Amino acid sequence: MTLLNPNQAKLFLFLEGLVAVSIQFLFLRLLIPYVGSSVVVTSIVITLFLAALAGGYEMGGKVLKNHQQVLQRNLRVAALFLGFGGSMLMVDAFFSITPLPPILQLFIFCTLFMVPTTFLIAQTVPLLINFLGDQNAAHLAGSALKW
Repeated sequence: MTLLNPNQAKLFLFLEGLVAVSIQFLFLRLLIPYVGSSVVVTSIVITLFLAALAGGYEMGGKVLKNHQQVLQRNLRVAALFLGFGGSMLMVDAFFSITPLPPILQLFIFCTLFMVPTTFLIAQTVPLLINFLGDQNAAHLAGSALKW
């Protein structure tokens, strides 16, 4: 396993935070024409985002081997979810085809696309800690970050 130097790890961790928050804002902005921007809508998106973040932190801390492969796979799969769920074609098709109340559509859409993307991206933090050397630190960080 190639160890990252502390500056590289800090850069990757900064980028992970930037990407994660950007995902949340992307979904909020994409969905405004379909469900509005009320407090309820924003609360649902933020709640699902934070739950996925917490779950991803915990799961990433439980990975015991093949950290680099898991990290690469997670980033590829997250890109696929974001590519599909973040496209206006998908959003428009989903909201025009599903005959459900808008709030339920919002919940389902975010659960299908934003939650898996955020969950996978969140695993980056504890996975990167493994590259700094202390094997137990990733598990502790994953457990601590979920709270």
